Amino acid sequence: MQSELDVVNSMLVQIGESALNELNLSHPDVRSARTIIDDVNRELQAKEWWYNIETWELFPQLNGDILLPGNTTAVLSNNINWIKRGRKLYDKETHSFDFSEEDSVSLDIISEWSLEEVPPTIYTLISTTCKKRMQIGFDFNVNKVSDLDRDIQVAFHLCQVQHLKFTNPVSITVNTAQTLLQNQPSR
Repeated sequence: MQSELDVVNSMLVQIGESALNELNLSHPDVRSARTIIDDVNRELQAKEWWYNIETWELFPQLNGDILLPGNTTAVLSNNINWIKRGRKLYDKETHSFDFSEEDSVSLDIISEWSLEEVPPTIYTLISTTCKKRMQIGFDFNVNKVSDLDRDIQVAFHLCQVQHLKFTNPVSITVNTAQTLLQNQPSR
């Protein structure tokens, strides 16, 4: 099962600490680990992946505002001037949140999911990246960092293969997957 506790424990073990049965927020390394998890999760999920982008049709409120779902990290639109600002859609050209002239807008919304919800490949990428940041920040060891770099590369390649599989299934062939996997460092 994927959980924040599992990621925190893998990070603690990475720096030679004992694993925990529950998240102890008074533990200074746990607080640091959770900050790293939040940062990495936000960074990696800001990218458009196969699982976190959906097309939405949104309608203006009475005041003209278009409210975005709470977990929105970015919006993609045919109108390059429309961006996410706070929890609302903003038009950079008109310098306004007012979309009252529109009946509705169609947007591709990139969203951030909880660790429990992300696909296993993304979870592995997040977890491994968190372990590396913890290793660098608390117990810098060149060999361990190098091993984690390889693990991150493998996880990222697997995410890319899965992304291609779901977004452009025609382009992913056995040769494409083999090429991506062969370009990974050996373990």
